[in-house]
Amino acid sequence: MTRWPRGANLRLRTKLTLLIGGLMLVLGVASGLFATYRARATLETELAKLGLAIAGDLALFSVKPLLANDLATLRRFVNHSMTQEYVRYVAVLDPQGTVVMHSDVDELGQRRDDPLTRTALASDEPIHGTSPRAREDEPLYDIYCPITVAGARLGTVALGYSRAAARAEIARARRDIVGIWLLVAGLGGMLVFLLSSYISSPITRIAAAMESAPDGEVRAVTGADRTDEIGLLAASFNKMAKDLSRHRKHLNELVEARTAALRDANVRLEDEIAERRKVEEALRRSRAVSYTHLTLPTNRVACRSRWSPYH
Repeated sequence: MTRWPRGANLRLRTKLTLLIGGLMLVLGVASGLFATYRARATLETELAKLGLAIAGDLALFSVKPLLANDLATLRRFVNHSMTQEYVRYVAVLDPQGTVVMHSDVDELGQRRDDPLTRTALASDEPIHGTSPRAREDEPLYDIYCPITVAGARLGTVALGYSRAAARAEIARARRDIVGIWLLVAGLGGMLVFLLSSYISSPITRIAAAMESAPDGEVRAVTGADRTDEIGLLAASFNKMAKDLSRHRKHLNELVEARTAALRDANVRLEDEIAERRKVEEALRRSRAVSYTHLTLPTNRVACRSRWSPYH
């Protein structure tokens, strides 16, 4: 089964880059999501407030037309409200929920009976919620504002306010956040690489120096002037390298001195051996001569006694 390479096979600089870069990625994504969520909530709140303001103005202006049953003026107010950005429909309901005036004339006379409308008709305060009449491509807020005069309920303004503005703003904010994050990620990646190199370079040089130690080359590394842990490590390594160099030099001197002493001893030993060989050779020659002198008379006597005429 194929196994993925272990992280231990990666260089320290690569590990630091991946670690810090991954942390930045997680923080960037988390902060982007949080900023998008906050921006969306803020925009939707502001849009709801704007829609409530438009509905409140229309409710205020609709009092006199409703009291005078002036539908033409009411129509003019409704049409004017439709000119506001992101307003998709405007309706004026009677206390029972029947449409008295609508921006779409086909809706006139119809009665609304959805849960949000029933809640709005029973409420004395403006309310808003997600519209059941929203299309899939454009979500809507249904904003309701009561029309009252002297404590009496004349009707309710119903206003459909598009949430597409919030979507557009969120999409634009998301693009801006992504662009800024990419820029920050690029700059952060460079800084992470430089920081990783700054941290790992002395360690890499120390490792290279340690690899050359078996060959007798232990050199000092740079970075000992730093005041952090890496600087302390480099300073300790430089001290060790200096001590090793001094001990190696002393050891080399001892070896050279011992070698010279052995060389002199060998020379003396060779001289002694040569001298001993000379002595032995001289002794051997001396013994040979003495032996010749000792054996020669005996032979003569023997010959004389053998050939004597008196025999």
